Amino acid sequence: MFQTLSRRLLGLAGLAAVIAVIGLSVQSSQQVAVQRTPIHIVTSAALLRKDVPQLAKEAKLIIIGTVSSTDPSRWNTPDGQLPPNTTAETLAPDLVIFHDVELTIDTVIKGDKQDTIKVRVFGGQVGQDTVIYGDDAPLIVGEKYLLLSLIHISEP
Repeated sequence: MFQTLSRRLLGLAGLAAVIAVIGLSVQSSQQVAVQRTPIHIVTSAALLRKDVPQLAKEAKLIIIGTVSSTDPSRWNTPDGQLPPNTTAETLAPDLVIFHDVELTIDTVIKGDKQDTIKVRVFGGQVGQDTVIYGDDAPLIVGEKYLLLSLIHISEP
């Protein structure tokens, strides 16, 4: 009986050791979030002043549409997140925050007829990081807008 009890205790001790090792390997494989200072960028630019008739003449597309959805903001990286160990001081100049906004087209004033259009809007917030581009007004779901597009890029 003593031998059987010893074997069971040794078996339980071995099982506990295996569980402890598995627990340590799972814990070490998990990434620990590194605390960093949030990135807050506010930028603006001087644009050439153009009147509405001039903008309309140059526009490739002019529509009146209603915002139907707004995608979450993301960084322009493959996973939409800021690369690890990036700070405001080391932020690459080509990294930006953006979000896509879809509009249902009510009226096409100029350009090809289509039912919807997706517009990329620079700026937004991802986690603790914020980028604001000038005085751009947000496009709000359910609101109507007149949009003039000087360039038209269609995704493949």
